[in-house]
This record gives sequence, structure tokens and C-alpha cells, in this order.
Amino acid sequence: MEWTAEQTRDAAQRRLKKEAARQAALADRRESARAHARELAQEIAAADPSVVRIWGFGSTFDHRLRFSESSDIDLAVEGGSLTAWKIAERSSWKVDWVELDDQDRSMVNAIISDGVLLYER
Repeated sequence: MEWTAEQTRDAAQRRLKKEAARQAALADRRESARAHARELAQEIAAADPSVVRIWGFGSTFDHRLRFSESSDIDLAVEGGSLTAWKIAERSSWKVDWVELDDQDRSMVNAIISDGVLLYER
């Protein structure tokens, strides 16, 4: 089957339109993840007075990293107890949780410099 120039152009336009819609949906999903992370941070802080700070990091918060349909929410906590983890575990999103006290200095520095502070007591 031979394609005409017009058919090729139409197919390319359809593909570009589909990709633009996919990118818009990903941007909406990323913003939804950020909003949910902020809500989680507030809920965790309210339930656990030993939480000092909570950061969001990773692809949800850093536009230099690739965000996809399967991306999760990465949170780092300073202070806190198991209560915080239990709240995050109930989330409708997959949440990866790290305790800053358990991380090496380079990881802590990366989270603090590239992450977003979601909560501070």
C-alpha cells in the first residue's frame, strides 16, 4: 500500500495530537500526585507531633526526572514514628517513604536541595 503525502501528513498529525493529549494527562497526574502529597504531609503531621519536616522528591516533584503513568510519590520524613508510615500506606497512590535519619549524607543533601518541603513544624 502506498501512502499519499496527505495520508502521511494526516497520520503524523493524529500521532502528534495523541502524544499531546498523553503529555497533558501526565501533567495533570503529576499535579494530582503533588496535591495528594501535600495533603498526606498535613495529615501525617497532625497525627504525629514528632514529625519535624516532610519533603517530596523524585519524579513527582522534579521536572528533570521522567514522570510516567506508574510513577509514585516519594516522601522523606525527619522525625516521626510508625504512625506516619501507616497513614501513607492507606493512600490511594503508591507512596515510597524514607526516614532521613537512616539515609547517607549524599541522599539527605539531594532530598533537601532538590526536593520540595511539604511540611515543617
